[in-house]
Amino acid sequence: MAQGPDYDLELSQAKSDADTEDTLIGDGGDQTPSASRQPEKPTLYPTKQSKSYLHGLRGLAALLVYLAHNISWWYGPAGPIEDGFGYHGRYMIATFPFIRTLFTGGAAAVSVFFVLSGYVLSLSTLQTMRVNDEHGGRQRDIWRGLISAIIRRPFRLYIPLIGVSLSFAILMHMPLIAPYLIWPKAEPSLLAELWRWAKEIASTMNPFRKYGGAAAWFPYNPPAWTMSGEFKGSLVVFILLGVYSHAPPRYRFSLFAVTGAICLYFIGDWVVACFMWGVCLAMLDMRKTTSPPQSQHSLTRRFLRHSNSSSILHSASVHQQAKTAFFTFLFFLSWYLICQPTSLNPERLASTPGYHYFTYHLIPYKYLRGENWRFWNTISATAMVYSISHLSLPQRLLSMPTMQFLGKISFTLYLVHMPILWTVGDRIMRMLGVQRGDFVTWWDDLLKIPDIGPKGFSSGWIISQMLVYPISASLALVLYKLFDEPSTKIGKHVASRAMPWLAKREDKIIRALNNFVASVTPAAFLAARRSWIGGGGSGGSGGNAAEISSSSASAYPSLGDVERQQGKIQ
Repeated sequence: MAQGPDYDLELSQAKSDADTEDTLIGDGGDQTPSASRQPEKPTLYPTKQSKSYLHGLRGLAALLVYLAHNISWWYGPAGPIEDGFGYHGRYMIATFPFIRTLFTGGAAAVSVFFVLSGYVLSLSTLQTMRVNDEHGGRQRDIWRGLISAIIRRPFRLYIPLIGVSLSFAILMHMPLIAPYLIWPKAEPSLLAELWRWAKEIASTMNPFRKYGGAAAWFPYNPPAWTMSGEFKGSLVVFILLGVYSHAPPRYRFSLFAVTGAICLYFIGDWVVACFMWGVCLAMLDMRKTTSPPQSQHSLTRRFLRHSNSSSILHSASVHQQAKTAFFTFLFFLSWYLICQPTSLNPERLASTPGYHYFTYHLIPYKYLRGENWRFWNTISATAMVYSISHLSLPQRLLSMPTMQFLGKISFTLYLVHMPILWTVGDRIMRMLGVQRGDFVTWWDDLLKIPDIGPKGFSSGWIISQMLVYPISASLALVLYKLFDEPSTKIGKHVASRAMPWLAKREDKIIRALNNFVASVTPAAFLAARRSWIGGGGSGGSGGNAAEISSSSASAYPSLGDVERQQGKIQ
């Protein structure tokens, strides 16, 4: 997906929020460090860590979505390959836990997309918040970055979606290449098709619509349902980053973690939960890669000088081995849980050895009435991303050039693979011998070959992908250049034009918001809020609302003042 150009996931504190947000979903680009960048000397407390493996992980997730949809087209959407290992006594290699991810891991991959989105979208703002906590005076910079990100976000998500879906709507009325399907059916005329497309795309872009397999499918690209979830999750992240930035730093991780737990367990909004826990992972990574204070360095050097170096090294080695063992266990446990069969029929889950207890006794009842797999997918996707961040082998594999290329085209591959499957892929599979009961075409079995081998590894399936995948990847690369890269540039351009206009009115906006908050917020919360944001005055329980509003508005220089001082307003 659920997404750019030339971004380096080796993020530093000085990196702009604009560049950080562009790493989200399908923002491919060169992940290779610049040749001019000299490798840093290893230190006990590294200040920076390569994140290129996250780029590769997103590419792998997009590939899993592609494979899941293509394999269901070859073997059938309700075929035995969709069931768990041992279901009703059926044992297939492709359904074995861990291995089955390669064939039916598309649903879990979507959860990974959302966790990565929460991670990347929040990282730059969290860095600014850390600077504000240490030095102060950056609260307005936090809000400025968040407002800019909110402006850019819909352009980043929806321009590629609009481009790909509109192209397919037109293609449905082109001879020879138009899909031969029971659904979606083309409208009588191209004009009617464009009108239906306009209505459907407007509904699909609505961040408050119901999403998931139970919702109405977007007829021009069903996997695009994740776009509304992406936008909704992004908005929640941006808003809560702004709100929680006023909280004491020691509480922020708990606030996001608890918010995610409430969304997952009580509300049933697993998408927002993925985003919230992605923010938590970003916080944990920042703690891991932050240099300690100089005093801690001094204490460390003093301790090393007066201690037995051999025993210290042995203790450090044992500690590292224990950490590696823990995260390796967490990685395989999350991988196992991700392999839960994705069926709306509870019986298919109850009859799958190894998953009955997890499915029936350890998830909220509301998930049993719908997409039950989303609960454990959310938890396991978060745990998997977290464990990979501590394991060198998966990081090296995901940083390979092939995985980096997949990360580059991940967004457009996600968007284009279904239209290609409906047009070129369906024709190729019919030629190779796939029999579909809906209707017959003249090219059915034209190049039929024996489909020899176990499901998932059969000759026909492999040959079909030797033809379909190169077409899909090539077109995804073209669309990356055509839609993906420009969407980022357009979003940045619009934000750069809008921010000066907002800067001139920021004082009025902030004052109005403060007056509104002062008029509706209990006095106790006002006092806490005043102490959080440095609004002045004592920490008493009362306080004049107008005084609090005025002090809050003047606690930090306005955006206009900052930009005028820096000479940025033209």
